[in-house]
Amino acid sequence: MPADRRLINQAEADRLIREHVQAEQGSGTRINEFRDAHIVDVTLAVSTMVMPVSFGNSELERVSFEGSNLDGASFERSSLKHCDLSHLSAARLWALKAVFEECRFTQTYLRSAHLKQARLERCDFTQAELSTIFAVQASFRGSVLDRTVLDSAWLDSADFAGAQCRETNFRRAHMRSAKLGGLDVRRCDFSEADLRSADLTDAD
Repeated sequence: MPADRRLINQAEADRLIREHVQAEQGSGTRINEFRDAHIVDVTLAVSTMVMPVSFGNSELERVSFEGSNLDGASFERSSLKHCDLSHLSAARLWALKAVFEECRFTQTYLRSAHLKQARLERCDFTQAELSTIFAVQASFRGSVLDRTVLDSAWLDSADFAGAQCRETNFRRAHMRSAKLGGLDVRRCDFSEADLRSADLTDAD
């Protein structure tokens, strides 16, 4: 862990949220204490409807966001490993150049999230709503995208190597130069998708 990142455990996370709520009373002031931090083995129940939250440039390990609302939350250039972001709303999530490894997004609402150049590798997106996301040059290598909705998503030059795509909805997606080589996409929907220059080598 870099020396300039302070460790936030469960007790510290609870204190920060409690003190912010008491001080601001829902004024809309962004919580910045979770920026540039190392957050490990914590359950965070936060709502951006009450207090906008930024995790920019932080490292998160085994963090659960169960019961949270992350609409518009920032994870820019952050790194998340083994985190649970399933069954929640995270529309317009900002995660430019973020790294998500082995994270869960099952049935998560991520519509219009900004994921440019993000690494979302070996993650579970089963039945997640990713319509209109901006994920140009993002990596979904080794991720599960079963019944995931990527309608009208911007996926130019995105890398799907080793991904599992069963009944994935790519309708109207922008997928120029996307890497789909070797994938089984027989039951996926590519209606009206732009696949110009996409790599479909050995794809079924």
